[in-house]
Amino acid sequence: MLSNVEELIMGVLWEAEKKLTLQEIQIKISDTYKVDISSQELEAALCTLEDKAFVAVINKNECNYYVPIVEKEIYVRTVYKGLACRFYHGDEEEMAHDIRKEDSILPDNEDFIEVRRDAARYAIANPDKSDMEALKDMFG
Repeated sequence: MLSNVEELIMGVLWEAEKKLTLQEIQIKISDTYKVDISSQELEAALCTLEDKAFVAVINKNECNYYVPIVEKEIYVRTVYKGLACRFYHGDEEEMAHDIRKEDSILPDNEDFIEVRRDAARYAIANPDKSDMEALKDMFG
């Protein structure tokens, strides 16, 4: 559906009470998500969002303003249904159950990346082991 940058843009636009300029979007992304995006990357993503009919561009006084066309709830629901189809054979209840599990501890992104790197290193060092044997060795 949308790239990470496109989702950050949409998040800012959905939260805004007014139309925003590219510079305002850039500042809000930086302030809200602590992510710095170049003006060129932001402009390209905004053009893509316009092509995908997610945003409208309003030109006023030779300045472009951006407003969301797609509602947040519709996008979130579409992504949710897509995830349920891909990973749960369409069973939204099973997916919701997994999301709500209180005993699950989700690693932050850096920890998750490091776990994947460790797993790759282990697989390289132990090419004769099956994936399940390698996981058992790593995680007990």
